[in-house]
Parts: sequence; structure tokens; C-alpha cells
Amino acid sequence: MTKRISETVALRARDLKIDYLFQGADNKSDVLDKILTENNFLEDEVAYVGDDIIDLPIMQRCGWPSLWPMRGTNNQDGSLPHSLRRRSRCCP
Repeated sequence: MTKRISETVALRARDLKIDYLFQGADNKSDVLDKILTENNFLEDEVAYVGDDIIDLPIMQRCGWPSLWPMRGTNNQDGSLPHSLRRRSRCCP
């Protein structure tokens, strides 16, 4: 789920056989609602990894929210139960 649109992301999602890819998502909450409805999931059954402060509202709706340590974001205030501690070797 991303606000951006990228052919590279689309190709990578296809290669990884990712079932859902939502690009150009202006309202991530609406996208989450669609995923929940189509799959009969509850919010507390969903994991969400965000990488920026704008992801916090949707992360707080999910049962397993995690913060990717990028762009100066962190979880120092403890507002999220999970925070990834290291960056991946593949990402800057």
C-alpha cells in the first residue's frame, strides 16, 4: 500500500507473488477497509509495517503495527508495540 505509483514496485510485487498491491492510495484507511471486507479479516489480525509518520494512523488500527526505521522516524515514545531495530541490507 503506497501513495506512489512505480512500475518497479509492480514488477517486484509480481515476482514475489504478492496478492495485493495498492499504488496511488490517497486514503490508506479505505484500502485497509477493502482488504478487511474482501478477506473477512479483523483489524487485530492484520500486520502493517510503516516507514513514515504519515503511516501512524493506519498502523494504530492494526493488530500488529511495526515501524521501519527510516526517514528519521522511530518509536521512542512507545506508541507502537513493535519497532524493527535494523534496516535491511537491501534498503538505504
